[in-house]
Amino acid sequence: MSPVVVAAATVAMSMLAVALLLCLFRLVRGPSAQDRILALDTLYIDTLALLVVAGVRFAEPVFFDAALV
Repeated sequence: MSPVVVAAATVAMSMLAVALLLCLFRLVRGPSAQDRILALDTLYIDTLALLVVAGVRFAEPVFFDAALV
């Protein structure tokens, strides 16, 4: 695999991890129920994106199957 793809996937995984932490913070400390629901939905989408990027980074098709489930 190209070093550029590996570096881009690593950066993307780092950014998604930060996004997950921020969504978790909003889920716990959200001022209203609507904020908590939106944070939970975004947390789900970020987790799926992290699985797909991890599949690209580690060249494992199992991650793609897990993202589909």
